[in-house]
Amino acid sequence: MARKTKAKAAETREALLDAAEEVFFEHGVQQASLERVACQAGMTRGAVYWHFRNKSDLFRAVLERARVPVHELIASSERDDHGEDPIARLKALFEQGLERLDTPRHHRVHATLVYRCEARQDLDPAGIHDEMAGEFHAALLAFFVRVERRGGLRPDVSAEDVTRIVFSTVSGIYHNWLNRSGTFSLRRDGMQTLSTLLDLVAAQGPDTTGLGLAGEGRISIAT
Repeated sequence: MARKTKAKAAETREALLDAAEEVFFEHGVQQASLERVACQAGMTRGAVYWHFRNKSDLFRAVLERARVPVHELIASSERDDHGEDPIARLKALFEQGLERLDTPRHHRVHATLVYRCEARQDLDPAGIHDEMAGEFHAALLAFFVRVERRGGLRPDVSAEDVTRIVFSTVSGIYHNWLNRSGTFSLRRDGMQTLSTLLDLVAAQGPDTTGLGLAGEGRISIAT
């Protein structure tokens, strides 16, 4: 009986999060009300308050459900790869992350955070965005420091250089996706850009471009 009750509570919570995603995206966090969320979910406001303290708590839960964790990237940089190409491993991690992110649900949530969430006394959207970006930057830097120590980067670039370039490119891809979701594919366009970029910074092959870049590829920076 207790197991059924717990499962029902989890089901109710998920339904409220689904409803909140749609309401926050359509009306913006400031204009969205918990009553509207409850109505969208076919429930009462009491059900909302049973699971969430207030609107800010609800939005944080919506955001947390849609976050792509960077701990996998951090763990990847800390464990031995037993001879596996670290750049190829990073490509695989990016591909998994972009595939998970490239859904209508994740687009709604991230577009809400960036464009439809006004600052409140108990909610700082810019701070949340900066925190997420900071975690990602730190994970990238830890990864590339390890790769550099093992000779996996071109000798004329540092881990800090590569981190800055990759971080800026991912940021551009992210905002391109938010603004052009109907025409820009994270899995196709975003991954192609990142794959080309990572090939250019990896320790491999002679420079054939005359521009100090290994190989014949060119970096495509999304803006």
